[in-house]
Amino acid sequence: MTRFRFSLQTVLDVRKRREEGAQLELAQAVVARQQAARAVQEEEQRLERALAGWDALARAGQLDPALWLGQARYAARVRRERDAARQRYAAAEQEEDAARERLVAAARDRQVLETLRERELARHRAALARAEAARLDEVGTIRFRFARRESAAAWGKE
Repeated sequence: MTRFRFSLQTVLDVRKRREEGAQLELAQAVVARQQAARAVQEEEQRLERALAGWDALARAGQLDPALWLGQARYAARVRRERDAARQRYAAAEQEEDAARERLVAAARDRQVLETLRERELARHRAALARAEAARLDEVGTIRFRFARRESAAAWGKE
């Protein structure tokens, strides 16, 4: 019996490794997006605290222009940082989507070769089954001829 050997096994192995790499990239992209989402939340909370501080100044009757100016500058800086965090989050989402698309493409490429391998394996097994059936037919034919000769010889002796 001949062993099955898939002629494109090396290519299939490469595609499997490429898919594993794409899975890793997607996992890293998901983590990066989650971190960016946390950063946006933190900046939103900082902005809320900055605005609450401004509100506290107004309620306390603090009319010192330097204090108000400092609070306004701080709130503006926190807004800029929040906006930057939102942009990083959007970029992380886009990278995650791109990584997911790369994974889908890598999986599709691997599946094409695995389907081809399965078809070749089925053809190989069918060929082995045909060869085995042919051998069994030959053995049966030889046994039949042998039995017929012995039967004819036995009839001739009587």
